[in-house]
Amino acid sequence: GGIYVDGRPVQIKGATWSGLETPEGKLSQPPPTTHRSQTDVLSELRENKFNALRLPVSLDFMLKASPQQLTDLRAFMQSAA
Repeated sequence: GGIYVDGRPVQIKGATWSGLETPEGKLSQPPPTTHRSQTDVLSELRENKFNALRLPVSLDFMLKASPQQLTDLRAFMQSAA
């Protein structure tokens, strides 16, 4: 078995961005010693042909998130697309 699009095989190359699996729902930042922004990390993933980004999510966070937290999450997801 495999994944096919228009009859052609597709290879998935992904990464995990942790943080949303906590009740606080804080996206982890790159380590401070790297001095890199989320945008830089996402750009590097694109440059290296990653085509999947896994965001583990806490149900507790999603049910209790403030409108601002959901707006921030939506903006992050759109920047990763």
